[in-house]
Amino acid sequence: GRRRPIPIEGSEFTEVFDAVITAIGEYADTSIMPPEVLDQDGWVVADRDTGQTAIPKLFAGGDFVTGPSIIVKAMAWGRNAALAIDRFLRGEPVKVLERPARTVSYKFIQTEYFPHEPRVPQPHLPVEERIRRYDVEEDLGYDLEMALKEAERCFSCGHCNRCGICWAFCPDAAIRWTDEGPQIEYAYCKGCGICVAECPRGIITLEQERVF
Repeated sequence: GRRRPIPIEGSEFTEVFDAVITAIGEYADTSIMPPEVLDQDGWVVADRDTGQTAIPKLFAGGDFVTGPSIIVKAMAWGRNAALAIDRFLRGEPVKVLERPARTVSYKFIQTEYFPHEPRVPQPHLPVEERIRRYDVEEDLGYDLEMALKEAERCFSCGHCNRCGICWAFCPDAAIRWTDEGPQIEYAYCKGCGICVAECPRGIITLEQERVF
């Protein structure tokens, strides 16, 4: 019952290419790293939250630490390390023990409050050029104008930008406007949840009070 490939007679064919790049695996070259930051298998040991190694001024992450993985995890390592390096250079504690902010999924975003704009297409290297070279990027990225236009499509989910929607919709005037933004007056709030339902960026949540 195990699946296995079965040849199909007469299905073979031949293709002609200008260049072929074979990808058979990858391995991080850690020979440039000081031995005191390597484990017994030769991989770099770094803090999972900050990327800091046994040498306080040396930060590492991504495939150097975890082995071959996906690009988004490498990007997360880079982001966390950048924040840690910034704190290190400021003389602040490198590791922050605060809980990460709640992730706001798309279902909590009220998209009717936002103008709908198409994604800015990314320029690509023409096929005629990319098939003859492997030392250039296929995806050319955005220039400054394109990047700013694409960034303007951001919903800023989970971040209050003081739009005032909660204040306008509250039926009990339980939202008080302050210099820090909207604040809820719990003495007047009856927990109807209208502010939660209407918040464009999903910043407001409801928690059930403990019943004694």
